[in-house]
Amino acid sequence: MLVTLGRGMAPLCRAVFSLTSIPDNILWLDASDSSTITEVSGAVSQWDDKSGNGNHVSQGTASYQPLTGTDSIGGLNALEFNNGGVASRLKRNDSCGLASGAPAFTIFAVHRADKGDQNFVLYLGDSAAAAGKNIRVSAGNNGSSYRFGNGNLFYNPNFSGAGISVWQGEEDEVSANYDFYKNGGAPVTPASGTGSSTVPLNLGTGGCSVGADLLNDTGRFEGAIGEIAVYARALTAAEMNKVGNCLAAKWGLSWTDV
Repeated sequence: MLVTLGRGMAPLCRAVFSLTSIPDNILWLDASDSSTITEVSGAVSQWDDKSGNGNHVSQGTASYQPLTGTDSIGGLNALEFNNGGVASRLKRNDSCGLASGAPAFTIFAVHRADKGDQNFVLYLGDSAAAAGKNIRVSAGNNGSSYRFGNGNLFYNPNFSGAGISVWQGEEDEVSANYDFYKNGGAPVTPASGTGSSTVPLNLGTGGCSVGADLLNDTGRFEGAIGEIAVYARALTAAEMNKVGNCLAAKWGLSWTDV
């Protein structure tokens, strides 16, 4: 079922459903909630986690701070990353509660990409470029991808217009079998994949970064990020639809039940 929801339903969605009502929510970043954003003249130094786990992401270096109040999705505030090629990112020194090894996960992100390169919306794990030691969910205006340290899975759907991406993996699953969804519906078939996509994830606990690589200026996502929610398990279809429909209602986007 295709559901296209306008912002008029967003207050109802927020009133009757919270993303934390789905168990195992370990990270929830919401740019539409100004109380979670610490900023000076629009430059963001911290984005607070609403999951209740205290997994806030921050940036103390002014030149690397994303902007608030300059971009929007569906009329709601979104953080602007890497405008003009500056490697803005918000990070922390652990994987936001996602276990090491080959954990199950479900990641939701509301975003729009302004650049062709498929770069990092969210980076979890170690900085080492070893097989499966990190997972980077990436989007551009020419496609989307998983990155696994020394491998990848590429998908054709792009985010030149704002949308909802969902990234899901089962515990100990070979990463080539991970699922990617754009605005719900059926999982997207990868266009190509190499390297560590053929082995299970072997995630480290080194860090979490929103908008770019964990340690350097590479992998710069250029565009707007409105919301990110991470769950430490593979959600059921019914749970995915609850989250997806709520995000669609809130951000003026569409969602097709999975």
